[in-house]
Amino acid sequence: MPLSSGGETIIFKNRFYGCSTTFSIDPRELKAKGYNKRSSKHLKIFIGNNFDKDKHKKYLRHENIKNLKGLEIEMIYKWKIGEILVWDRTQLHCSSCNLKNKKIGFTVLTCK
Repeated sequence: MPLSSGGETIIFKNRFYGCSTTFSIDPRELKAKGYNKRSSKHLKIFIGNNFDKDKHKKYLRHENIKNLKGLEIEMIYKWKIGEILVWDRTQLHCSSCNLKNKKIGFTVLTCK
């Protein structure tokens, strides 16, 4: 649930069934510590076309386009304060580069 306005969440069609992971090709990010596991294995999992250059420029300039190879966008959700967005946690997702201020939200994860 967004608690700030002026941004989007990009939901990809691609799914990952492992633990919570930050995917990157940046060696500095791969060494970083945090809640998520760090990995570049997505490039071997999601083999496919190069990422759409126009969508990269409009929504994901903050990501190296090589990091997005094989990914396909399913939905671009424009944040609305207090509105709830629900999606399957196995779908890869990230914030867009169009943040006006800080990314602030409330996240709830559920299990069956």
